[in-house]
Amino acid sequence: GLIIGQDITTRKHAEAALRESRSEFNLQQQIATTLLTTPEEHVYEQLLQTILDIFTSEYGYVGYIDDNGDLVLTSLTQNTGHIHQNVDRNIVFPHESWSGIWGKS
Repeated sequence: GLIIGQDITTRKHAEAALRESRSEFNLQQQIATTLLTTPEEHVYEQLLQTILDIFTSEYGYVGYIDDNGDLVLTSLTQNTGHIHQNVDRNIVFPHESWSGIWGKS
């Protein structure tokens, strides 16, 4: 009999890249929706909840790098798994202190 084969590696790579691209787009869309529809006083808390839901994670934080290069946390999960939003003050981690998981994230 006659056997014909075809290498579909390229197609499989393209399909995987498309799935990843769609996943990234969905993530960006959910984050954008959260930022645009959540009242300002709850935006960091809701943003963290959205990210935790997307990645099915119990723990996480939302923050930014300030002008000094330090990590400023605005919301984070506590040991109980509940989200705590730092309303009165933010938690600041100077860049020099970054190590372990904080430094890698």
